[in-house]
Amino acid sequence: MSALAPSRLPARPGLLPDRPATARWERGTRVVASHANGAQMATDMPNELGGTGDGVTPGWLFRAGLASCAATSIALVEGGYRSSPIPNAVIGAVPVDLRIDVDAG
Repeated sequence: MSALAPSRLPARPGLLPDRPATARWERGTRVVASHANGAQMATDMPNELGGTGDGVTPGWLFRAGLASCAATSIALVEGGYRSSPIPNAVIGAVPVDLRIDVDAG
């Protein structure tokens, strides 16, 4: 079974094309992830691991994303939305586009 590319998903109410998450390294272990709509989330490691501890860790952000996805799914079912807004051909596929830009200057 092949997954459909996000840009080729059938039009369905409430289903928007996914947007890339852009992560920018700032310094040390601090990284700022950005959404196309301007939302940003900074991550950093604790002092003991070389960071400043001024942001949540990347691991916490990953777990928060999974928890948010699960809670949203429960809320949709509880609210009467019984079928997934995502076509069956896409369920289970997680597109990942990883680009690492290193500025040598």
